[in-house]
Amino acid sequence: MLPRQDLPEPLRRLCIVQSNVLTAGQCAAAGFGRSPVRRLLAADLWRRMAPGVFFTETSDPGWHALVCAAVLIGGQGSRAGGSTAATLLGLHDVQELPVDILVPLRAPTRASWARFTRDSALGRGDSGRSFPPCLNIVDTVLDLCAGDTRANTVGWLSSAVRKRLTTPKALIRGVQRRSRQGNRALILGVLEDVQLGVQSNLEFRYLNDVERAHGLPRADRQFAVPGTGKHADAAYPVHRVLIELDGRLGHERSEDRFRDRRRDNAHSIRGWLTVRFGWADVTGDPCAVAAQVADVLRDCGWTGSGHPCPRCLRAEK
Repeated sequence: MLPRQDLPEPLRRLCIVQSNVLTAGQCAAAGFGRSPVRRLLAADLWRRMAPGVFFTETSDPGWHALVCAAVLIGGQGSRAGGSTAATLLGLHDVQELPVDILVPLRAPTRASWARFTRDSALGRGDSGRSFPPCLNIVDTVLDLCAGDTRANTVGWLSSAVRKRLTTPKALIRGVQRRSRQGNRALILGVLEDVQLGVQSNLEFRYLNDVERAHGLPRADRQFAVPGTGKHADAAYPVHRVLIELDGRLGHERSEDRFRDRRRDNAHSIRGWLTVRFGWADVTGDPCAVAAQVADVLRDCGWTGSGHPCPRCLRAEK
């Protein structure tokens, strides 16, 4: 039996690049004919993933190998898109199945672990990855936002910018290049807020449902607190008030709560008042949050009045 290390050098290099996935055509081009391939398959040293596509290990192929195989099944010009491209590009770390593959023509076969979609939209660029190829970050984000919910759209856009994978300006240009873009108005509206420094769904909800809806003064986003080296989610520097928004994750453990208290104490020593709100506060009762923020700001010298939002008025009836 032919040991793995005795594969022709071109195939060994392809195994490294393609997560141990090879095609029959690649094997033939390297002088590795059908007979040795059949022997390896018969001995269960290789696995057939699809007609003419093989996994050259005895273990189950991992997620990355499935992406590589799906691209090879799709043929020339195929590339990862959707959630699969998002994972490859570092937008999120969820290795979802089936993997999403964009193909220039109809895929020649089916696989339970892959979803092939005709790549009918022109002008969408590649990411520049060597293998597996995938859609670029701007088009990936805009595709994901096209038919998604408001909350997920905020998440995709803010994550892409927060992780410095792209910029709001690049995303806006991407929308403008597209004659058809689902959720166009929502995307452009969210990007305006992202340009202000909004970095999460909770910050988006605070800005719109608390601050804007109730006529509160405009806060500075991602504010660098002088003398501490720390950043606050929002701040009213004139009044020396900081707003910290604790999302659903990252603040449950005791060490996280201790870190938050230590930060608040450091700010307090320097004359900054910190007010904290959680996901349930901002999403469950934004009117009460707005009232509390307004009271704090007035105590610190704000002379404004704010105004009730439609939700406040409904509650009064």
